[in-house]
Amino acid sequence: MTIDDTQVLIVGAGPTGLITACTLLAHGVSVRIVDRRPGPDDSPRATVLWSGAMECLLRVGVSEEVADAALPLAGASYWSRRKRVGEMRFGRLEGTAFPGPLCVPQPVTERALHARLTALGGRVEWQAEAIGVTVRGSGAEDGSVIVALRRSDRPVERATARWLIGADGIDSFVRGSVGIAFEGDDGDRELIVADGVVAGPVPLDEAQYHLTPAGILALLPLPDGGHRILADVPVGEGVEGAAAAGAGRTAEAGGAAGAGGAAAGPGAAEGPEEDARSAPPGEELVQRLLTERGPGRLRLRGAWWSHRLRVHGKVARTFRSGPVLLVGDAAHAHTPAGGQGINTGLQDGFDLGWKLAAVLRGCDPALLDSYESERRSAAVQALRHAEQQARAWQLKNPITRAVRDAAMQSFSRTGILERQMLPQLAQLELDHSGSPAVADLQGAWVLPRAVRLGWRVPDTGLIPLHGTKATSLHRYLSAGRHALLAVGEDAAGGLAARAAEALRGRGVEDLVDVLWIRPEGTTSADEEDTGAEVGCDIAVVNGTPAESEVYQGGPWLVYVRPDGVVAGRASVAGVLGLLERLPSRHGLVRIAC
Repeated sequence: MTIDDTQVLIVGAGPTGLITACTLLAHGVSVRIVDRRPGPDDSPRATVLWSGAMECLLRVGVSEEVADAALPLAGASYWSRRKRVGEMRFGRLEGTAFPGPLCVPQPVTERALHARLTALGGRVEWQAEAIGVTVRGSGAEDGSVIVALRRSDRPVERATARWLIGADGIDSFVRGSVGIAFEGDDGDRELIVADGVVAGPVPLDEAQYHLTPAGILALLPLPDGGHRILADVPVGEGVEGAAAAGAGRTAEAGGAAGAGGAAAGPGAAEGPEEDARSAPPGEELVQRLLTERGPGRLRLRGAWWSHRLRVHGKVARTFRSGPVLLVGDAAHAHTPAGGQGINTGLQDGFDLGWKLAAVLRGCDPALLDSYESERRSAAVQALRHAEQQARAWQLKNPITRAVRDAAMQSFSRTGILERQMLPQLAQLELDHSGSPAVADLQGAWVLPRAVRLGWRVPDTGLIPLHGTKATSLHRYLSAGRHALLAVGEDAAGGLAARAAEALRGRGVEDLVDVLWIRPEGTTSADEEDTGAEVGCDIAVVNGTPAESEVYQGGPWLVYVRPDGVVAGRASVAGVLGLLERLPSRHGLVRIAC
């Protein structure tokens, strides 16, 4: 049986596959998403979401549901020789609506995304396993794929699509089918993970990491009570006689990491997918690890879920082969240090979604080159940071451990630990300035230090005055559309008016929002008349002192992509030139026409 007319076929319905499908559907793309599993997996798996991932969930409209079910983490502490040697306090990241990590089981995130998928007219086809991939042509102009799908109740279906997205996890069938190498290290350690009740001196809102010569023990509070326990051990330790506690294999098949991790930041509550060949750990092994590595007097009063997973550090040689693209764990698998799996995967999915939708609308296929450029770079960076942190936590020599502990104490006291590690873990400081999807103009003015070309635009609170009800900049941008931001007093209003007029003249006003951001204290009674005259949305800055400072200067104008990245700037005289530099390869289809 053959079915055609699908623009995009996604294999894997975990968080990464779901957010990719939601983003495509929101842009009017026809999508099929299939998964070999019988239905959603209720095992907890990944449990921590950082700011960058939450901002993606905001753009697809599910951040509130996820945040409402989450436990905000107040901080993380690091222990060596049963003494506290370092700490980080969370909740103080500037320029984001999500200033700290949230502890939330992965099924909560999946349910929110699945509900959004349904609302957008999509559905997951469960028990549909991809067993063959045939590529026809080489790319966007003439490429397509035929995917053989096997179900238990019908003949094999041969589904044809313009594009195929592999969101099917670390053992990706899609990646293997097109011969993309998965390069890196499988490692000689694995993670023991258990969710249960721990009696003793354990934090209720803080992640705790115990660094010992034998390995790491991490304790993470869960939203509904209890704790997640994580410890790294040599591969196969404790397999003999392991109790059949918890779930068996709970492979995510969806691009984001599975549960479990045990090192640097609270995101260590997630990690690569579990190795199906390993038996889930029993409570006796978990208790032994608590006793040997913990602060003492810790007792496991029962575990309702446990498993073990192999620690990987790998990245696909390329994220694209013709009309086949990879996201999430299919593209990269991280050591759990820093816990970047699901967070990187969600950002992969949103980034690929809006760019592929633009190409399917008629944009230059070169726009997809920026997906490879930006997201592979981000994955390699996250992998490198995680591996560096893991090496530091796993030191065995007493002298080097003493040096590390002294450094952590100093870095904690001076705040260096927070300033260096938190932006990395939150994935808010990704540099895309060299991307083909970033434009610049010679002679354009210098932007404020916090507003950098190729970097994510900082958030700030807003008082909406005309044309919008958004109470923050990122909520204004959450529609996932292109935007031009003009910042400053009256001169910036003229800049916004000129930009809006130019967009109307090119017939792309329905693709691009224009927002005039005025400094604090500039509200006037006639904003409705002013807004109608200027022809754009107007808001006044209403953020924290640090946020307000960013948007107090001007006049300046920037182009912001649907993913919140500043991708162009212009002087007052350069608005038309900026628009000319944002042709179809940036997603603004009709500008190039």
